[in-house]
Amino acid sequence: MSYGGKMIKLGKIIRQLRETKGISQTRLAHKAGLSPQYLNCIEMENDNADNIGLHTIEKIAGALEIDTFELFARASGEVRRERRATIPILGSVNLLSKDKKP
Repeated sequence: MSYGGKMIKLGKIIRQLRETKGISQTRLAHKAGLSPQYLNCIEMENDNADNIGLHTIEKIAGALEIDTFELFARASGEVRRERRATIPILGSVNLLSKDKKP
């Protein structure tokens, strides 16, 4: 599948996520409302799955309990910086209080 000029391996990522979560192909297919045969084609990146629609990808992502954008990001090899960013905790800060004059 080509996305923004890049070839992405969506099927490979779907398979990896499914296996990591310990879900069978049949269970994921049923959870996503797809036939197991079609999900297999997607995971194996067969020609039959070349024109996979966004709606189908959203259903698979939902069944995997992952954000659709995150699925595309993983498949394209990109990492969402928002998910990797760390925010240092500075302690209690009252942003609504006004400075008091001594």
